[in-house]
Amino acid sequence: GKAEIYYLDSKGNLVQFTHTPGQYESWSPVPVDGGHVYFTSNQSGKAEIYYLDSKGKLVQFTHTPGQYESWSPALSSGGYVYFASNQSGKTEVHYLDLQGRIHQVTFTPSLYESWSPAPADGGYIYFSSNQSGKAEVYYLDSKGNLIQFTHTPGKYKSWILSSNPDPDIP
Repeated sequence: GKAEIYYLDSKGNLVQFTHTPGQYESWSPVPVDGGHVYFTSNQSGKAEIYYLDSKGKLVQFTHTPGQYESWSPALSSGGYVYFASNQSGKTEVHYLDLQGRIHQVTFTPSLYESWSPAPADGGYIYFSSNQSGKAEVYYLDSKGNLIQFTHTPGKYKSWILSSNPDPDIP
């Protein structure tokens, strides 16, 4: 099989939400108020972020230039869509503002990268990064200060899970 997005209806039935054409796949769904769902798909030939509105219309949300890709959408309570993208030549966290402009959020030093954004209340953005030499969880506070959140001992690593801006969805 291939990766598709499913949900359970009110009766507990499994319903296929995406029907990605050909050999392409869809993953990382993020539900939004009003019935929209953001997700990652490679149906354009590379990973991009799409959304499916409440009427079932598919819209490509990111249009990453060249061979670069965008993935891992996460919605903030302010309506911004954060995502990981390698459009700067390495993986960094970006967001799309309400005017449709893309902004790079992380500027990870050297060859290291940052990924898996998870916006939280108060303007904080949690994400994973290997800038300490191994994967750890970091966050940017509302003033843009970078703080390492986990300090995992030894050879072990820490990865971000996900954050949901809707307090009614567990």
